[in-house]
Amino acid sequence: MTERNYWTRMSRKHLTRRALLRTSARAGVGATGLALVGCGDDDDDAQQQAAMQVQQQDQQQQQAMQEQQQQQAMQQQQAQQQAMQQQQQQQAEQQAQQAEAQQQTAEEQAQQQAEQQAVAPAPFADVDLDATVTTAVARDGGGLDPIRSGSHVNYISHGNVYDAGIVFDPDDNSIRPHMIAPEFVDDTTMVAQVMPALFHDGSVLVAEDLVFTYERMGNIAEYHQGGETTDHPAGWTSARVSFGSQNWVSSQAIDERTWKVELNAPDAAWVSNQMPNASTVGAIFSKAHVENVGDAAMDREPMGTGPYRFVSHTDDTDFVMTRFDDHLKPLDHPVNVKHVPFHNDLKVLIRPETLTQIAGLEAGELDVVYGLATKDVEGFIDDPDFTIHYQAATTMLPRFNLNNPLFEDGSPNPFLDIRVREAANIAVNRQAIIDGLLTGTERQPMFTGRSAFGYPTEDEIEAAGLIHPYDPERARELMAEAGYADGFDTTFHIVVGFSPGIPDMALAVKQDLEAIGIRLTIKEYPASEYFTDAGIRQAGAGRTDGAPGIWWFIDGQRTDIQTTVNISVLPEGVYTLGSSEEVAELARAQRLELDPNKRSELISQLFIEHALGYYMLPLVEIQTAGVVRSGVRWPAGAVQPRGNEQLFAVQKLKDA
Repeated sequence: MTERNYWTRMSRKHLTRRALLRTSARAGVGATGLALVGCGDDDDDAQQQAAMQVQQQDQQQQQAMQEQQQQQAMQQQQAQQQAMQQQQQQQAEQQAQQAEAQQQTAEEQAQQQAEQQAVAPAPFADVDLDATVTTAVARDGGGLDPIRSGSHVNYISHGNVYDAGIVFDPDDNSIRPHMIAPEFVDDTTMVAQVMPALFHDGSVLVAEDLVFTYERMGNIAEYHQGGETTDHPAGWTSARVSFGSQNWVSSQAIDERTWKVELNAPDAAWVSNQMPNASTVGAIFSKAHVENVGDAAMDREPMGTGPYRFVSHTDDTDFVMTRFDDHLKPLDHPVNVKHVPFHNDLKVLIRPETLTQIAGLEAGELDVVYGLATKDVEGFIDDPDFTIHYQAATTMLPRFNLNNPLFEDGSPNPFLDIRVREAANIAVNRQAIIDGLLTGTERQPMFTGRSAFGYPTEDEIEAAGLIHPYDPERARELMAEAGYADGFDTTFHIVVGFSPGIPDMALAVKQDLEAIGIRLTIKEYPASEYFTDAGIRQAGAGRTDGAPGIWWFIDGQRTDIQTTVNISVLPEGVYTLGSSEEVAELARAQRLELDPNKRSELISQLFIEHALGYYMLPLVEIQTAGVVRSGVRWPAGAVQPRGNEQLFAVQKLKDA
C-alpha cells in the first residue's frame, strides 16, 4: 500500500468532533472520556478538574436528597408519635370515664339492692331452716345397705343418706354431673372427674371409692371375698350384680380425681343405667369406711355423701336423719337436685295402712305423705288446708314364669304356649280396673312406661294389634285351642306394702282370669322377701326350678329403658321370666347403637316385638298422689317426681 492511498482513505474518513461524540456515546464513553480523546494530552488537567466538579455536584445532590429524605422520615415519625400520644390520651380519658360510670352504676345497684332488701325478705326468710319434717312410708325394708340382697329395698334410707354419680335435670331429665362428671372420650372409654365431696365422716370422695363401689356391687370386692367372708350374721350377697364392674374391661383410679372405665362394647345408656339414683343403683361408698367397719355395721348405720346423716333406725317404727351441712351442693344451689336440705331433721314413721297416714296428716303429726293411690286422696281435693300433687309413678306388670317347664303338680307349664298368654291378656278387663280402682285416666303400658326414650307412638301400638281389647269369649277359644278348655290351677305371687293398690288390683285380675279357667291362689310376700332369691329372683335369670305361676312386678318411670332391659328383658336378667332370641338381639342392638335416631327406632321395635310375645300381662301405668299440709311447700321440676330422693326440698314455713 502506498503512502498516498493511505492518506487518501484517511481524508475520506475525516472525523469531526461531533461525529466522534456520537461514536463515543454509542461506544459507552462518557463526557470525561470525550475530553481526553478530543483534546489530547494538552487538555488533561482541565478535563480532570471538570470531571471532579461534576462528581462533586452529583454527590452534593445525592447528599441533599438523603438529608431531605431523613428530614421527611423524622417529621413523619414525629407525627405518628404525636398521633399515638393523642390516641393513648383519648383511651385513658375513655377508660377513666368508663370506670367512673361503672363505679356509679355499682353504687346505684348497691343502693337499689339495699333498698330492695329493706322491703323484701332474704332468700328462704319464710322457711324454718331449723324445723323437723315428718313423713311416713308403708314399710320397713329391713337393713340399710343399698347393695345387700334383702336390704336393698329400704329406699327411704338409701336415697337420702347416699348419693349417686349423676342426677337428672328436674325439667327435662337430661343428665347432670353430681358426685362425678362423666365423659366418653371414645365409644368404649369413659373418663370421669370425681368431685371432692365430703362423706359424713369427714373423709373426701376419691376415684378409688368409685372403683370399690362397683366391685362391691359386682360381688367381687376383696375385703370380704365377694361376700364369702362377710361379718354379716345373715350373710351378704349383692342385689345388683348385673351392674358390677366385673362386666367391664377395666375400672381404674387414674388419680384421686379421675376414674376411668373401659367397656367391652359401646353402650348408649351406660351412664344413666349405672348410676340413676342412690335408692336403687348407684349409691357410692367409702372404701376405707366399709373395710374398717364391715358389712354388719354398714347394714345398721349407713354412711355416705347424701344430704342427710343417719341418726337412728328402729325396726318397723321409724328412721331419723339430720341435715348434712357440708353436702357438695349448698342450700342455695340453683337447681332443684340433691343439696343441703331446707330443714334440719327428717323423721320417717312406718305406717303400713294408708288410712293411718292420712289420719296422721290430718292430725298434724305428718307434714307430707306421698306414693298414695289417687283414690285415697279424694277427700283432700277441695280442702284449702292441703295441697295434692299428682304424678306418673309406676307400671304394674304381672309376668308369667316361662323359665320353669313344669307346674307344681309336675304337668307341663301351660304358659309356654303363646295362646294361653294371649288369652290371659285379653281376659283382663283393664278399663274396669282403671275406672273402679284408679282415676279413670290410666293407660295400658308395655314393659315399662311412656316416659322412656323410644317408646312407640299410639298409632304404632295400635297398628301392631297391641291395644288388648277385653274379650273373654275369644280368650276361652284360645284356651281351648291350646288344650286347656277345662283350665288349670297355679299361684299368683304378689308383694304387699310396696306400692299402693296391688292387693286390690290382684283380686280383680284373679277374678277375670278365673272366668276363662286360669284358677289362681294368691300368695303374699313382704317387700323385704319378695325381691330376693326367696321371692321373684328364684324364678328369674333362666332358673328352671323357680316357683311357677304368675309373679307381680312393678317398674318405675324410666328416662331410658336400659335398666329395665338388663333386669327384666335380657335372658340373664334377675327378674326376666321369659324372652326370646329375637327380643334379646334387639335389646343388645339398641344398647350398642350410638346414633340417637337409629337407637330410638330399635327401641320402638323392641317394645313391639316383646309385646307380641305376650311375656307379661301389662296391666296399667298408674298415677300416685302426694299431699302436703298447710304451711308446707314441696317444689319440684316439670318432670321431677316427689318421692324418697326429693325430701330435701320440703320447706316448712315459719309460724306454720
